[in-house]
Amino acid sequence: LTIMDLCVICKKDAPKNCGCCKRRYYCSVACQKKDWKTHSKECFAPDAKCTRCLQTIPFPPGKCLIEHPEHLLEDRGSSFEVGL
Repeated sequence: LTIMDLCVICKKDAPKNCGCCKRRYYCSVACQKKDWKTHSKECFAPDAKCTRCLQTIPFPPGKCLIEHPEHLLEDRGSSFEVGL
């Protein structure tokens, strides 16, 4: 069992992971729901691309590495589209 096989909330065995990013592991839907407020800020699909420059978003940091002007506004990062 590796650290990635443990639920990020309760540290129990976690047979399931986030359906979008595949990077967070959970033992139950209840734990996934508890984590969503935090995880939603960093969750994106592995093949997500920046909608401005179409570069693949690296993980980490989880945002486009090119400093588009709109990225500088409150540092919200890029918007993502999957499968471009």
